[in-house]
Amino acid sequence: MSRKTAKTPSKKTPSKPPSRPKGKRTGRKAVLQQTVPAGKPAKNQGRRHVAGTPRGTPPPWSPAEVEEAFRRLRAAQPEPKGELVHVDPYTLLVAVVLSAQATDAGVNKATPALFALADRPEKMVALGEEKVRDLIRTIGLYRTKAHNVVALSQKLIEQHGGEVPPSREALEALPGVGRALSVLSESPPGDFRARRQKLRRR
Repeated sequence: MSRKTAKTPSKKTPSKPPSRPKGKRTGRKAVLQQTVPAGKPAKNQGRRHVAGTPRGTPPPWSPAEVEEAFRRLRAAQPEPKGELVHVDPYTLLVAVVLSAQATDAGVNKATPALFALADRPEKMVALGEEKVRDLIRTIGLYRTKAHNVVALSQKLIEQHGGEVPPSREALEALPGVGRALSVLSESPPGDFRARRQKLRRR
């Protein structure tokens, strides 16, 4: 009698994945680059992380991006107006100093009474720090701000003939005026060209 030999199951060799054509990239980054229309780069494409800044911090704008931002601002608001109520460069400077760590709406509630009594540096100095403090009591840090307003008014009289200086350096030297506040005080709200140059110098 012949014996039947048991057949061992044949091992199936795993099929190889289809090879992709040489030179063709796959993956998320490649797909993003392929789906972005021509002339519109993918998000963060070509923009590197700046050393010394936390991860996730947006990279600084390029000059072209700054130009585009101001172009859109001009299109959206051809004649923009600032929120702070003022009548001349001096009252604008005072309002800007008072607006530090405060809302524009809060400043606008206090400045009408203040400017009715003192809308010039000479009048502000004559009014005195104590009276100024009482008029701006509703604004945060009113004691320090009252001191700075009177001190900068005195400095304007002594060093600038009672007028607000046009240069940012001179503005920054005034009490209570830092670099950020000097940028707001130096040019009118609609002067996009001046503000664009200031942003580029930073």
